[in-house]
Amino acid sequence: MHQPSTQVCQIPRTPRKPRGALAAAKVTELKAAGEAGLRVKDLAAKLGIPRNHLSSWLSTTGKRVPEIELIAPATYRFNPGGYSPIPRYKRRKIKPEVMSHLQAAGEGGVKLKALALTLGVTQRYLNTWFSVTGKRVPGIERIARGTFRFNPGSYQPSLPYMRRSNLKQEVISALQAAGEAGLRVKDLTSKLGCSNQTDLFSWFSITRKRVPEIERIAPGTYRFNPGLYQPCPPSERRTIKQQVLSGLQVAGEAGIKVKALAAKLGMSNRKLGTWFSLEVVRVLEIERMGRGVYRLRPAA
Repeated sequence: MHQPSTQVCQIPRTPRKPRGALAAAKVTELKAAGEAGLRVKDLAAKLGIPRNHLSSWLSTTGKRVPEIELIAPATYRFNPGGYSPIPRYKRRKIKPEVMSHLQAAGEGGVKLKALALTLGVTQRYLNTWFSVTGKRVPGIERIARGTFRFNPGSYQPSLPYMRRSNLKQEVISALQAAGEAGLRVKDLTSKLGCSNQTDLFSWFSITRKRVPEIERIAPGTYRFNPGLYQPCPPSERRTIKQQVLSGLQVAGEAGIKVKALAAKLGMSNRKLGTWFSLEVVRVLEIERMGRGVYRLRPAA
């Protein structure tokens, strides 16, 4: 009886090129092409690699080779003179130079490519500068894709340092005048003369929590409720501590939520939450397990 052959057909594999050899081959071909450059299609045919692979390499890894520049759609060339490393002293001077050119350009602004040629830096470096450092410079405004201008009127500090110390009193007086209906942050921003709502929203989400009379009644709406807060005398704080410790002892290792513990102890959720946020750091026996969940710290 004929026995089937058990030999496995092995496909010959082409030896893998050493790391970096393909990148060197791409640079060599672009150098040979000269100033005219090469299209991605022609370069892929010369190197014997898929066009998609080469296009992906040029758009990702190829950007790390600053001498390779895009001169037309899907056409690249090697330009050794197109890149010069920027010394550190030049980087420190670039901000005043950019500002002076933008001020001279006026309302029409200036394109990033033209500005890079004027300053003698690469377009890639200047684009990075605008997207990172330029955002911290008040007055620099993006008016179109790759076009910027200097507009000193576009920036007004919403909460100057002189007013930040008085902001708490201003917010409280405005909310007291609004009554039980409260005020939206948007309306409060215009009343206080702030240019935007961002700083005021930050104040409400952070500093407002230290003012227990300010109550959130709807998304973005607050009111002043003086009856909401009753200061705890030291004797009551000690009583709360004892009650909390006994409640956590009953809960065991699983812990208990502040809301459930407040219901068990017969006190308001806000009052107990304030106690936990202020006093719990001084009580070493209590351990925080998660958001609003506490338990007694297990013995070592």
